[in-house]
Amino acid sequence: MKKFGLACAAAAFALSGAAAAQGDLKGFGTAQCGDLVNIWDGATYEERGQILLAVGQWTFGYLSGRNAELRLADRKELAALDSDGTALFILTQCRDFPDVFVYQIADIIYEAAPFVSPGV
Repeated sequence: MKKFGLACAAAAFALSGAAAAQGDLKGFGTAQCGDLVNIWDGATYEERGQILLAVGQWTFGYLSGRNAELRLADRKELAALDSDGTALFILTQCRDFPDVFVYQIADIIYEAAPFVSPGV
């Protein structure tokens, strides 16, 4: 457990230095994709599970925050997104586009999501 804590602290430190264009954005979203891929590639199997969890949780917080700023009729349906699947998608895209920021990939996911059904 101590080793995992040190790995998370190192990852957080490495990612916190990245600059994103969004104002008060914090966490994994501020990371440049190439940095996140480097951390992923150097992680153990157990650490990768924790990275997936952290990226997935950050992403859903970010997407939910975007939704919360909108009128109900303009909100996106997020319930169908799977946390680990979404995090793996982000990591795959980060491998293909190392110069973009994680939040930019999350924005693409958000824009591609369907609007909330009027019956909800």
